Amino acid sequence: MKRWLNILIIFCVLLTASSLKAENEPLPENQEKFDVDAFLKRFKEPIDTDSDEYNKKRYKDFLKIRRLLKMNVRVMLTNREDAKKIGLDEDELTDYLRLKVKNNFANIRMEEVDFSKNNTKSFKQQVGSLHLNVWVVGDNYPVAYHLRYVFFTSDYSEGDSSIWDTKWLGYGSKDNISDIIKSNIDKTIQDLAILFFKVRGEL
Repeated sequence: MKRWLNILIIFCVLLTASSLKAENEPLPENQEKFDVDAFLKRFKEPIDTDSDEYNKKRYKDFLKIRRLLKMNVRVMLTNREDAKKIGLDEDELTDYLRLKVKNNFANIRMEEVDFSKNNTKSFKQQVGSLHLNVWVVGDNYPVAYHLRYVFFTSDYSEGDSSIWDTKWLGYGSKDNISDIIKSNIDKTIQDLAILFFKVRGEL
């Protein structure tokens, strides 16, 4: 036992001596001092999410889209009771959304698709869908609204992330809430189309 203890002590002394010697030796020429401040600065600088380079990486799945699934370009009213009280109509808003999509995505067909003929993952990735979820609270003034647009492909499943989404919050009155939502559709679909065609290099 004493012999092993002596070996351990000798080993520790040698290790300490070699560590002290290494501290005094200069770094090899091919090594540089690590700049901690420069490294941390990279994480402090905000990412320019409006840059074309960022958008091409973030929204690269736009490149695969060849058509839009008509039945999935639609508006869904989440709180139907309040929506009905203030005169919101799901079919009317869906027609309006489809019109704006048709106008802004002129060279992307919006049609029904028969997946029984081609149900592969690559084909589904070529078929885009756009949902607008409308949630309203109140039946007079103020009428609060929450709008969420989600653009996804037909291989989308629960838990997957969408290609693109955006949300809006606001308020209005019973008399103008429908016009506010339509105005929001105008602006949002136009912005989406600009992003879509920029990423594809078609704008």
